[in-house]
Amino acid sequence: MKTALTLTNIKLATVLALLLVSVSAQAQVFPRGNGIAFTDVERFDAYVNIVDWSEMDADRQQFRLNAQKIFEQGMADVGAPRRVASSDYLVCEVQATRDGRRVAYATSVQFWNMTPVGVHGLQWESSKIGLVSSRSFDEELVASQCVDLFTAEWQKWNTPRT
Repeated sequence: MKTALTLTNIKLATVLALLLVSVSAQAQVFPRGNGIAFTDVERFDAYVNIVDWSEMDADRQQFRLNAQKIFEQGMADVGAPRRVASSDYLVCEVQATRDGRRVAYATSVQFWNMTPVGVHGLQWESSKIGLVSSRSFDEELVASQCVDLFTAEWQKWNTPRT
């Protein structure tokens, strides 16, 4: 038990150290300049996916469902409402690890072109990492960051509709 706890502390300390080094970094976009793939795309299917949920107090599934609602509303508010089963697909991925009163987390928005047959293509991705108090980490924070990352690029290639 003590060994497992020590390994967990080492893992968490490493993640937190990496986050502290880069917590002020701007969002990273991949592939650069590929936001042009958003041109004339006005509706997306959208999904919040929690990839890692370590030591978190909140129920993973309930958090995901709440973040999903906020993400969908945020997309609609910027003029890109959800269309179920669209081949243009946005995924808001979340990773979170709690260490006492702090949460280290990462959000990533991915734009996929889903094909009925063959390989789905990742068209664009942007991500951001952060470190906040556990009280400040909630569905609104995660979903709004995903919407903001998407909106910053999408509006370069489309006229916003409200």
